[in-house]
Amino acid sequence: MLYSIFWISIFLVFYTYFGYLLLLFLITLFKRNKIKGEDIIPSVSIIIPVYNQSKIIEDKIKNCLGLNYPEDKLEIIIASDGSTDETNDVVGKYSHQGVKLLKLAQRRGKHYAQDEGLKIAQGEIVVFTDCGISFGSGSLKRLVRNFADPKVACVSSVDEVVTNKAGPSKEGLYIRYDMLLRKLESRAGASTGMSGSFYAVRKKFCHPSYPSMSNDFYIPLRAVMQGYKAILDPQVEGYYSASGDSGDEFKRKTRTIVHGIEVLSKFKAVLNPFKYGFYSIQLISHKLLRWLVPYFLLIIFTTNILLLSKGWIYLAFFSAQLFFYLVALAVHFRPKLNNNPLSKISYFFALTNLSILVSWYKYYSGERFVLWEPTKR
Repeated sequence: MLYSIFWISIFLVFYTYFGYLLLLFLITLFKRNKIKGEDIIPSVSIIIPVYNQSKIIEDKIKNCLGLNYPEDKLEIIIASDGSTDETNDVVGKYSHQGVKLLKLAQRRGKHYAQDEGLKIAQGEIVVFTDCGISFGSGSLKRLVRNFADPKVACVSSVDEVVTNKAGPSKEGLYIRYDMLLRKLESRAGASTGMSGSFYAVRKKFCHPSYPSMSNDFYIPLRAVMQGYKAILDPQVEGYYSASGDSGDEFKRKTRTIVHGIEVLSKFKAVLNPFKYGFYSIQLISHKLLRWLVPYFLLIIFTTNILLLSKGWIYLAFFSAQLFFYLVALAVHFRPKLNNNPLSKISYFFALTNLSILVSWYKYYSGERFVLWEPTKR
């Protein structure tokens, strides 16, 4: 029994990070999701929630105004979530260019601000984007052309991390891995989530709303449950800088996972593959199993100790685990040691899975992270 628990846990970790990726590759060799994209110009409302982002909001507004899209078809709404700095004053300077400022007197969180923006949005298509994200001038036209297909409900961009350092950051590598999964999922049928930093949705799918939950997860999930498509367009990229603070990244991951667990708990019926087919397998593999990996790791470590006397393979495996985690611990206390692939991978892997454990604790203790502090990038 102990042997089975040990090896099944190893298999589940391997499957979550590598097996699922391989499964998607194999499926997309035989199945491709066909989207009837055409150049269309629907009315679009861009909603940008902000909180005390006076230093970067002007660049964001200029980026949106620079989109190659007809002015009479484009609406830009800045939903200021009780900002107390100069954010509102900066936004006000662009009112003559049609930028709408929605001043919310009381700070109630990002998702609430987005919902308030939705109430005044006039566009047929709604684009949700964050303040720290930039995109190319032709990206909006490219994004909305997917809506020529009447079965498409949501379209996501691809996250691209920009770093000033030589070579990709560990965060950037992880994002690329996750984006690869979403691209393959989209080809196979539907993506399990949108990029919260830049994605578009038909307005009718934005209701009903849940202000405590991440709409970049529950909107596409709900759309797929209704028989529509949620896809990723690999030709549309949203650029943002990697956070230089591991503490900020830890908080962001924790907040994101808590929101994700809440969404999956509310819509748990979608995990039934007999009703929702392969999409259920995707959600179980990409979301649920990944959020269970730290428990599998604890089981592997514990059972491995109990199996040390059963052969050299168990001793070797335990030694490898111990070394891996000790490297991560050393990097935490001595950041200068984070200068090679092994230390970077071990530290990022350990930090990510620790954030998942903390997220489960926060979720069951009732913490929902309704208010948010934008990640400093």
